[in-house]
Amino acid sequence: MSMALFLRAVTPAEAEVMSKDASMVDEIVEREGEDVLATDIQDAWDVLMKLLRGAGFKGARNLGECLSNGGELLSAEQVKIHATLLAAYTPGYVRRLFDELDSPGLYHFEAWKDDPDGLVAEFVKLQDFYRQAAARGLAIVFYSA
Repeated sequence: MSMALFLRAVTPAEAEVMSKDASMVDEIVEREGEDVLATDIQDAWDVLMKLLRGAGFKGARNLGECLSNGGELLSAEQVKIHATLLAAYTPGYVRRLFDELDSPGLYHFEAWKDDPDGLVAEFVKLQDFYRQAAARGLAIVFYSA
């Protein structure tokens, strides 16, 4: 079994509540509804973090003991910055970066070497998720499971 990375957009007010009270993280993240913005990037997270030099991940606040394996929070302001950073990457450029990458120690690196188009598709999901969250002024919680 591999560890996927899940991303869930939350309102700035919800982000503030989670920042002050980690016991609320699970309840807020697990809420359902038509307006929920969420995605996952499977087990591509480690490779993408390396390729994107932390764009989409860097600077997140650790939320501590929550969501089984812990979680990280990016404020709405940080989400806008990360969305801009991610928008600078094209799928073709990410593919070239990956083709040139030699980091067998990265999580599931070899599996993605067999499916580079799949890795690029995970990048596109990440990029689109951040674009939508930034446009709506939302913060992001990400966590592995």
